[in-house]
Parts: sequence; C-alpha cells; structure tokens
Amino acid sequence: MFEYPYTDSVTVTTTLPTSTATRTATTTVTTTTTTTSVLPATATATSTSISVIDVCTSTNNYGFIYSGGYAQLDSSQSGVGSTSTVVPSASGSQQACCAACYTTPACYLYYLNGSQCTLQLTQGGTSTQATAQCPSGQLDEFPSSDDPALAYFGFGACAKFSGLAA
Repeated sequence: MFEYPYTDSVTVTTTLPTSTATRTATTTVTTTTTTTSVLPATATATSTSISVIDVCTSTNNYGFIYSGGYAQLDSSQSGVGSTSTVVPSASGSQQACCAACYTTPACYLYYLNGSQCTLQLTQGGTSTQATAQCPSGQLDEFPSSDDPALAYFGFGACAKFSGLAA
C-alpha cells in the first residue's frame, strides 16, 4: 500500500510604509513536507525557508534612493533619540546593509560609509504608534533629494517619507 506524496506551501506578506515609490518588505516562508509511506511505514520530511525583502533588490537600487535632509518626531512621539551602529557582517554590500536595517528593530536609516554599513536606530522615548519592529514609532523623514543618481542612504522600516526638505 502506498500513500502519495503531498506538498503544503504558505506565503506571508508584510507591507511597510510607503515613500515616493511604494516600499514593500515581503517575507516568503515556504515549507515543503513530503511524506511517503510504504509497508513497513517510512516517512521523510523536508523544510525550506526563504526570506526576500523587495526594497533590498538591485531593481530598487537596494533602497538607496535618498540624499541629505533631516528627520523629526511626529505628533505621536516624545523624547525619542537616535544612535548609530556599525554592522560588520553587512559591510561592503548595499543589499546586506539594506537587509540588516529591515531586520534590526528600531532601524530608520542605513548607509555605507566607505564600505562600512551603518544603521541609524531610534532610541528611548515614547510613541502611541510603537510596534515590536519600531518601539519608538516611525520618524518623519524629509530628504533633500530622492534622485537615485545622488543617493547614499535608504530608509528602514522605522522611517516614513514625509516630503522633500524645503
């Protein structure tokens, strides 16, 4: 007696805030389970996980689309500070630096300083819009340019485009 193999798949999509172009981080988790039974019964199972952050692809210039400007708190936030951290494992790669920001809680901005990946993180304070990913809420960002030719940094999940700086 044989039981035929079967496959199950699940896809989860999370949409993050928009900027001048829609930014979406997509996490695709694919789990494949194959079970085969033969008398006497034997079973095999395999599992595969894949993560893709759409904004961190070459088609989107790895999210590097802004230059200059400033950030400010929105009306839901108070006492929020900022700190920076270097991510050696993501240094030298625009894609890895972008992904490091999107997978690090409180990250609102990322850039390569030479080949060194630096993340800007919100720190402390309170926000009525706090989430696990953005415990201090999202900062309003006002870049001076959104021309990819001038770009040297990208926004993370804890930033929202609020218009070009005047």
